[in-house]
Amino acid sequence: MKRVAGVFSKWRKKRDFAYLVSRMDERLLLDVGYSREQAEDRLSKPFWKFD
Repeated sequence: MKRVAGVFSKWRKKRDFAYLVSRMDERLLLDVGYSREQAEDRLSKPFWKFD
């Protein structure tokens, strides 16, 4: 059961990260090392497929 909870916890973190990145402006994206194109490419994938 802990393993399932761990998977859901990781998915929740990835989902939250995707939400935050989708709300960032250009300056903040550049501060974390992403271009708008890179962010859009990553966000086009389902959050559970993030690496």
